[in-house]
Amino acid sequence: MNILFTCAGRRTYLLKYFKEQLGDEGKIIGADMQLTAPALSVADVRVMVPAVYDDRYIEALHQICEIHHVDVLISLNDLELPILAENKSSFENIGVKMIVSSPEVIDICFDKLRTAEFVNSIGLRSPKTYPNLEQAIEALSTGELKFPLVIKPRWGSASIGIEFVDNMEDLRIVYELVKRKTCKGILGEVSQHDENFIMIQEKITGKEYGLDVINDLKGNNVAVAVKQKLAMRAGETDKATTVDNPELYQMGQVLGTQLGHIGNLDCDILEMGGKYYVLELNPRFGGGFPFSYEAGVNLPKAIINWVQGKDFDIGELQPSYGLTFAKCDYLVDMSSELSIKSREDIMKFGKNSSSIKRIAIYGAGGFGREVAGAINRINNSGNGLWEIVGFYDDNKPIGTNISHYGKILGGMKELNAIEEPLALTIAVGNPVIRKLIYESIINPNIYFPNLIAPSFKVLDSLSFKIGQGNIIQDKCSVTCDVEIGDFNVLNGSNIIGHDVKIGNFNVMMPGVHISGAVKVVECNMLGVASVVLQRVNIGSNVTLGAGSVLITKPKDDHTYIGVPARKFDFK
Repeated sequence: MNILFTCAGRRTYLLKYFKEQLGDEGKIIGADMQLTAPALSVADVRVMVPAVYDDRYIEALHQICEIHHVDVLISLNDLELPILAENKSSFENIGVKMIVSSPEVIDICFDKLRTAEFVNSIGLRSPKTYPNLEQAIEALSTGELKFPLVIKPRWGSASIGIEFVDNMEDLRIVYELVKRKTCKGILGEVSQHDENFIMIQEKITGKEYGLDVINDLKGNNVAVAVKQKLAMRAGETDKATTVDNPELYQMGQVLGTQLGHIGNLDCDILEMGGKYYVLELNPRFGGGFPFSYEAGVNLPKAIINWVQGKDFDIGELQPSYGLTFAKCDYLVDMSSELSIKSREDIMKFGKNSSSIKRIAIYGAGGFGREVAGAINRINNSGNGLWEIVGFYDDNKPIGTNISHYGKILGGMKELNAIEEPLALTIAVGNPVIRKLIYESIINPNIYFPNLIAPSFKVLDSLSFKIGQGNIIQDKCSVTCDVEIGDFNVLNGSNIIGHDVKIGNFNVMMPGVHISGAVKVVECNMLGVASVVLQRVNIGSNVTLGAGSVLITKPKDDHTYIGVPARKFDFK
């Protein structure tokens, strides 16, 4: 079983818990906007994804699920829950079980105004809640509401934007300030569809508790774990003790039964004057879950068993009471983990691409590593969406580790046996061998994209033509009416003038300059910083030495060196 965690962030512990329960029977895939997200350090596979509000986010997750054969998807972020809930069926259609509740449940929990209304409707208490400043001021004037008050975003997460006020002047000022900050911050996107996106509540002061209200995958309540919070940090529980509190346990049962959520519900409760008030409902694993797990609540095992259709003893969801735990920070080496953990699984999503494409590199030498780096730069620029799966090379054993970009997957035999579509780039610098490699590939599943550096400049894009399988490295440029055929290499800082026609399988080393109206036909090698003057035609299998200047038409199958370049006889 392979489990994908989206918006993994800092929840290193949660990925570790599921990894402990999976053992060798599956993989943990972690996804985040940043490959340096701490939780990814413990994932077997880590992937970079667009922002949750990006139009391509769901499609990107679909691609990840298909590529990595994901069985279960678990979200760790409030902001994406509504998006995932709306698209739940599309994941189920590709065989992915999403541990995400229905859109109605998500809306009740995410919309804090609806949360308060729901809590009151099922016979529990919530703080007095007002959807806007005017209604709060009216309640203050009648004595229905008293200071101190809480001002917070109606659609909130991680305690972002929460402020406390104790007088009318501060209420007006802070309300407007929170309103402006919310519009400009991470909550701005979700808040813009309703003018009443900042709400006001009475402040409840007293002991704070956290509940993990656990439902099975059908929405039936099966367990409740109660913790008394001893300290908070950045909106999350920092220290807590598991407690046996029958009243809170019963409240959890009511919430789980009436809400009908899937999996875990992270619930915040405050006690004041001997009464309990429900503040927040978060239908996901929250920051307080580690305290339950360490006390014996094995929800990761339950979810795995439920998805697999296996029996599970709900006694394993009951905590031991009186156990106190505290969180602590520690460093993870993301640079070294990147080379160990990501291997063939790093993906970067570009701004102009619509799907993830798997790509392999034929040729595992220095040029192969350069091309891998070029693919990574293309991804980082937002102009590509490539997953490097590894290298093919007939001169190295299968499994040889080439770099942090991947291992040897095989040679020509293995490449021709692939049964799924795969992009391939030929990273071999010898023009003749490049052609031989291409001619040896008979697998119809292999296709050859152009890999073009973000810095490549085209003066006249309307007159520019290019074939397939070309590699164009950094700082290359062409002017107007330029044609480039198939499987050529422009290896950096190449300048090509007007009306130039480049055929197939030509290699231009760094710094090559080609003047106007030149033709370069096939399998030619132009050395570092060499120059071809205007109207010179180059046929086939010509080598031009480094720093040479070609001013006349060369003969095929010969080497030319010097300024001006002359035919060189190696005998």
